[in-house]
Amino acid sequence: MNLTSSFQSWLNQHGYSSSTIRNYLVDLNKYLNFVASINQSSTVTTRQIFATESFSNYIQLISTQNNASRLLASLNKLCQFALDQKLITANPIRKIVSVAKSTTGGPEASPDQLISSFKNYLIKHNKSVNTINNYINDIKQYLAYCQTQP
Repeated sequence: MNLTSSFQSWLNQHGYSSSTIRNYLVDLNKYLNFVASINQSSTVTTRQIFATESFSNYIQLISTQNNASRLLASLNKLCQFALDQKLITANPIRKIVSVAKSTTGGPEASPDQLISSFKNYLIKHNKSVNTINNYINDIKQYLAYCQTQP
């Protein structure tokens, strides 16, 4: 099975525009090249492509890119295709994202995890050390104030 052409046909059948399909295919090829490189092979198996570890490593790689959310959406669409075609039985992207949310700011995140995520965000966006320290101190003071209120 040629994954790229099957995915393209599936997208066409679901009424996606040609530019959206083109973007999904570009993103798919980036991901497939990544999987091939980590497996040191020019051909990759369906199992390697849909392995949670492959997705997780790729998501970690792209997480700092400006188009990370689009790439993640493309991976999610690929998994929807794979579920529809019965290539996989569960969407590995959802598992990875739910684990990430619980450790970096999801509903179960502690205030310390939220502060750490925010600090990483500020660092990623090249904020000065003073700006970061001021923001973090302000947040901590606000949290301390909230704890004293009924």
